Amino acid sequence: ASALLAAMLAGTMMTGCIPQKTSGGTSEKPSDSTAELAAQSFHAEGLPIVDETITFDVAAKSRHNKNFSNLEFFQKLEEKTNVHVEWNMSSDDGWKEKKGLLFAGELPDAFYGQAILTDVDVVKYASQGLLIPLDDLIEKYAPNIKRLLDENDEYRKVMTAPDGHIYSLPNLTELSPKTHDKLFINKTWLDQLNLPIPETVDEFEKTLIAFRDNDMNGNGDKNDEIPFSFLYNRKENGLFSLFGSFGQVDNMDHLI
Repeated sequence: ASALLAAMLAGTMMTGCIPQKTSGGTSEKPSDSTAELAAQSFHAEGLPIVDETITFDVAAKSRHNKNFSNLEFFQKLEEKTNVHVEWNMSSDDGWKEKKGLLFAGELPDAFYGQAILTDVDVVKYASQGLLIPLDDLIEKYAPNIKRLLDENDEYRKVMTAPDGHIYSLPNLTELSPKTHDKLFINKTWLDQLNLPIPETVDEFEKTLIAFRDNDMNGNGDKNDEIPFSFLYNRKENGLFSLFGSFGQVDNMDHLI
């Protein structure tokens, strides 16, 4: 667990050497994160990562626009590592504009989150020296990630930019195809109609028709029941959950 935590947070620290962009262009001088880490008694292995608390500015986006500093997960990581993160949060909708402002001004120490930078972003900003390659740092400080890449060359290929370097740490799962959500059914309505829990698509369809036609809310109006609801245009918690019933796996484009 210590190695995993250290490797994960090392990703944030390693990007602390990103050159800062000034009004006159890109400075070739990196931030003093490396010297600061040395002064704080940095430990390459074990916890805490540093003896005295060190702070990093990290840009992140959240679908629900929640500040990660309020999440117990990150609070406990800070306690274990002595690494404090000042989260520069953005909503999904506001991230594109904020990203442009960040790259036009003073950059954070790191970016955090799935797909927070596009492949085009990485190529563009890496070529300008605004993102640093992590290859050597993974080799030195991230043994779990190094082992994963050594054992799965296909992962390394996916993570590697066209210039031959790695600029981000992976978010990998070997559980796919997987389900992000579950379907729930109103057991009270089933009992009122003396119906079993449906186990097939045909049974599910007949159950929904029964819900629709039998005034389940008891208000005397048989036309206002909603037998099945879902979140529209979402890759999770939506109608796409039914795809698996027909032997197909949904994807981000929702195309089969």
